[in-house]
Amino acid sequence: MKKFYSTILFLFFIVLFAGAVLDGKTPANYFAGKWDVTVVGTPQGDARLIVCLEEKDGKLTGKIVDPATNTEISPISDLTQAEKSVTFYFNAQGYTVSLQLKEKDKNSVTGSMMDMFDASGTRIEKK
Repeated sequence: MKKFYSTILFLFFIVLFAGAVLDGKTPANYFAGKWDVTVVGTPQGDARLIVCLEEKDGKLTGKIVDPATNTEISPISDLTQAEKSVTFYFNAQGYTVSLQLKEKDKNSVTGSMMDMFDASGTRIEKK
């Protein structure tokens, strides 16, 4: 009988510990934040833009910002997120443009614009 109570007590602590671990803070969405992205080889030359992504109600939304003037170029539309990548669309010079970013490491992404031009970016750390 003593062994039975010990086993029950042991199981109780395992469940309690597992609940405490699972109740911990959910990790933030990898892509949420500001990204300094450079697209290489466009007809107008290399393009640099700031991608601002934020998570609202469990979904990513955002905008594209001009790094020189810090003004919004275009809101992001039709964003799709996979496990280690994100694809979204925005307007640039009258055209709807797609940009796919893939997780490279903790603070870097790679990808492509319109499946034609290579893109790479780094996370802009909050000051």
